[in-house]
Amino acid sequence: MVNLETNQRAAFYEALLENVSDGIYFVDLDRRILYWNAAAERLSGYSRSQMVGQICGPCGLTHCDERGESLCGEGCPLSSVIQNGKARTCEVFLRHRDGYRVPVHVTASPMVDENGATVGVVEIFSDNSDKVAAMEETLRANRKATIDPLTEAGNRRYGEDVIARYLGKRVEGEGPGGVVFVDVDRFKAINDRFGHAAGDLALQTIVQTLKRNVRSMDAVCRWGGDEFLIFMPGAPPEVPALIAERCRRLVESSSCEFEGRRISFTCSVGVTLIQPGDTLATMLSRADLLMYRGKHAGGNQVAAERGLPVLRLETIDGT
Repeated sequence: MVNLETNQRAAFYEALLENVSDGIYFVDLDRRILYWNAAAERLSGYSRSQMVGQICGPCGLTHCDERGESLCGEGCPLSSVIQNGKARTCEVFLRHRDGYRVPVHVTASPMVDENGATVGVVEIFSDNSDKVAAMEETLRANRKATIDPLTEAGNRRYGEDVIARYLGKRVEGEGPGGVVFVDVDRFKAINDRFGHAAGDLALQTIVQTLKRNVRSMDAVCRWGGDEFLIFMPGAPPEVPALIAERCRRLVESSSCEFEGRRISFTCSVGVTLIQPGDTLATMLSRADLLMYRGKHAGGNQVAAERGLPVLRLETIDGT
């Protein structure tokens, strides 16, 4: 064991603190910074001479959470430890001297005197960029697994999962919900006349129209090719057919331009309500049959189950 005199021990421990990879600083009960190590300089961009003697917060070292909300008030880790004497660990975003935010893992612990009284707080912080990057990569992977890359609608897997979860825990007293099945009319003719790139653009335009004109809780999914499904959880009985007619009319009045040529399109739509005992297969079967009823009648029509009237567009604005 190394036997050191008091001054030697102080120098030894300070040298240890200066050579660790984590940022370390110490504040008194007024949150005045009394110590700032080399790693703190590197991670924050602030030098020791700039920070020692400054009050944490006003000096520019402002932490925020993932929503961008400042933690220099009630959410301050240092203030929390000063108030209750309990160590605290959290994930925050430190403001670098150059202005950008650095994700850091923070541990704030009380420093006590020989009587056990808190005399200050030591905060240790480390760069959390790799963890944040890994989390973001996971989110991207999850998004890729559930989003159709062409249209950015949900894909079929996403739609199946959402409907299965809904059927597994229906809420008593809410509306039955509905399924709207959309098929682009004569889509092959668009591809044959204008090319597949134009067909892709048409699908993207149609999806944007659908997504912007359903309820915020509704799911728009690309079911396959030029077929789309709109799932309306908890919708009252009159809503699915009304929104389906709105979408049909808005798609009819939409268009896209490809290489100087204007492309118009319409769709055929089938609407069904969710019935007791329904499965994904039974709902889709009814909606699909209804959609084809409209298509066989000439297309550009909404075919709804009996008892679900399709009203004029002006009667459904604001639903």
